[in-house]
Amino acid sequence: MIQTYLIAGPTGSGKTDFSKLIAPLLNGIILSMDNYFFNLDELAKEYSDEYGEAPQCDSPSALDIELFISNFYQLFKNGQANIPGYDFISETRTAYSSLTKKENQPIIIDGVHAIRYKERIENLGVSTFSIFLNADDNIRFERIKKRNIEERGDPEYLFDKQVHFIKLGEKKWILEQEKDADMVLDTTKGLTAKKIPQCDEPQVSLILSLIQQ
Repeated sequence: MIQTYLIAGPTGSGKTDFSKLIAPLLNGIILSMDNYFFNLDELAKEYSDEYGEAPQCDSPSALDIELFISNFYQLFKNGQANIPGYDFISETRTAYSSLTKKENQPIIIDGVHAIRYKERIENLGVSTFSIFLNADDNIRFERIKKRNIEERGDPEYLFDKQVHFIKLGEKKWILEQEKDADMVLDTTKGLTAKKIPQCDEPQVSLILSLIQQ
C-alpha cells in the first residue's frame, strides 16, 4: 500500500490542482510544502546583471525542511501535526493550525521539491509514489502571471524579473527531479503521460484513469 504521494514540478505546472484532484480519489490529505517557506527577508539572494538582486524562492534553502520533515512524521506516526501557514501577499509565516490524518489515510505532499526529499521520507519507514508534473513554458508562465497579479497583488512590471529568477531556480534545483519520478505527466492541455510505471497498486490505477489516452 502506498502511504505517501510526492507531487513535484516547476511553478505553474499544476501541482496544487492535481493534488486536489487526486485527494478525494485516494481518500488522502494534502500537506503543502508552500506552508514551510521562511519569511521573505530570511531568503538567500541571487544576483543577475540584467535584473539585479532578488530572493531565490526556488532554492531548497527557502523552505524550513527540518520542520516539514518533523511535521510529516508527526502526521504519519500520530495522525496529527501543527502546521504553519504562509501568506504570499506579505510573504511571511502565519499562525499554525492542526492537520489530522485518519488511520491508513495516505498523505499527498505538494511542493516544487517534494521528490528531492523522497529518500528522507522513505528512511522514516514510509512507502512513496512520486509524480512529476510539467507543462509548456508559455502555458506555465501565463498561469504564474495570472496568479501573481490577481491572487498575490504583485505589480505586472515585476513579472519579467520574476520569470528570470524562476528559470534560474528551475534549472539548478527543480527540473532534475523528473528523472527520479515514478510517473511523469504533462499538464499543458489536460493530463497526458510522459512516463507511466509498471505498478499493480490499485491507487495508481485510479490516477491513471484520469490521464488522457
